[in-house]
Amino acid sequence: MNLPRHLERRLREIAPGFPAVPLLAAVSGGGDSMAMLRALLMLRRRRTFSLGVVHFNHRLRGEDADADERFVAAVCREAGIPLSVGQWRERGGTATGRVPEDSARQARYAFFSRCLARCPESLILTAHTASDQAETMVMNLLRGTGLRGLKGIPGRRGRIVRPLLDVSRERLAAWADRHRVAYRDDATNADPAYTRNRIRRRVMPVLREAADDPRLDEHLAATAVTLAADLEVLDGLADETFRRLAEHRSGAVALPAVELASLAPGLLVRVLARAVTAAGVDRQPRRDTLATLAGIVCRRRPAEYHLGNGIRARLASGLFVIVFPVD
Repeated sequence: MNLPRHLERRLREIAPGFPAVPLLAAVSGGGDSMAMLRALLMLRRRRTFSLGVVHFNHRLRGEDADADERFVAAVCREAGIPLSVGQWRERGGTATGRVPEDSARQARYAFFSRCLARCPESLILTAHTASDQAETMVMNLLRGTGLRGLKGIPGRRGRIVRPLLDVSRERLAAWADRHRVAYRDDATNADPAYTRNRIRRRVMPVLREAADDPRLDEHLAATAVTLAADLEVLDGLADETFRRLAEHRSGAVALPAVELASLAPGLLVRVLARAVTAAGVDRQPRRDTLATLAGIVCRRRPAEYHLGNGIRARLASGLFVIVFPVD
């Protein structure tokens, strides 16, 4: 695999404006991100573009985490590229030094947002691989997710771009070995306390063996791309249907019950989710909540369901109405 050429092709596909836009490589010091950085530096010999590095120190591994930061800083100095470093303001985690995965991710992406704000035209590149994508899909499947979870990690979300989602961790590591890419090991990647690590070390090897498919990660990642495209179509149809049916009133959103009940089940729950969101619920409604609301619609009998925070759904006089407090 020619990783620099692969990166160039993927960036042209998912990062409009490349190579004119400045790129910020998110580099932890681990194998995947160091391989991406080396490939970007090789690509820059053939293509002119602005390149910098961002590094976030979670401050959860004491001297090891600080050593990662120093390692990345030394690489950037040698390559002559600018580095922005962020650190968690408080040393987080539990008494064992662990931190919830969501908290670590949120802190890192908050830092990315600050970096992007300082350079409005830039894009941040992360080194998520097809293996990360496959693990995410399996993890979400075990949690009982729908399409939104099975589509996994998006190739691009806003100004954060992931150009390696179609390359397995194994292939990336093989390329890095051939090019003698130096990197730092993160011991927490082997800690079974983290769900992703258990999936990576206990589940994925069994799936690859059962499927007799050494490229299973990349095949699952390709499936995620297909599912994401399917979800985009469904979301577009749900948006259009909600706009067509919904009547917005003061303190309420009303939809005709008969037309709602005639929708396909998969479309119905998506339209109901939009109605709940329009009523001021600031998170995706739970699947069981949407199932309850769909049951009320399909039974077509007067009923009421409380969604919390003064928001309630009711079916009466041929209308499905979500009532919410008005300031």
